[in-house]
Amino acid sequence: MLLVITFFSFQLINAQEQTSQPQDAIYDFKEVDVKPEYPGGVEAFYKFIAKNFKAPEEEGLNGKIITTFVIETDGSISDIKVLQDIGYGSGAEVFKVLAMSKKWIPAKLNGVPVRVLYQFPISIRTAEKYYRNSKQ
Repeated sequence: MLLVITFFSFQLINAQEQTSQPQDAIYDFKEVDVKPEYPGGVEAFYKFIAKNFKAPEEEGLNGKIITTFVIETDGSISDIKVLQDIGYGSGAEVFKVLAMSKKWIPAKLNGVPVRVLYQFPISIRTAEKYYRNSKQ
């Protein structure tokens, strides 16, 4: 009988821990026990971005687009924001590509899936065209 009471009280404490986290809270990436993960890992996410992101066709364009988004408890992406943009439609392109993303494996805190804010930079470097002087 003592074993059953001990087990029951552990379950009760564990349940209280889980419900004490607000369902709509957004946690910082550093605050969670288990980090969110893109299927196949971060390298697969980089490949996905590289394959689908169409950089602006502006000669010599260099810069960094910094975006944040929330990875939801079901792994979907929401609340996409562009914090730093290089212009020429690059911010809109980030929205388009992230909207196509597969669902992530969600973050966990105390064993419970939670919403996490994720920051992602995209570096853009377009090739500069070199022209020969036609008056050689």
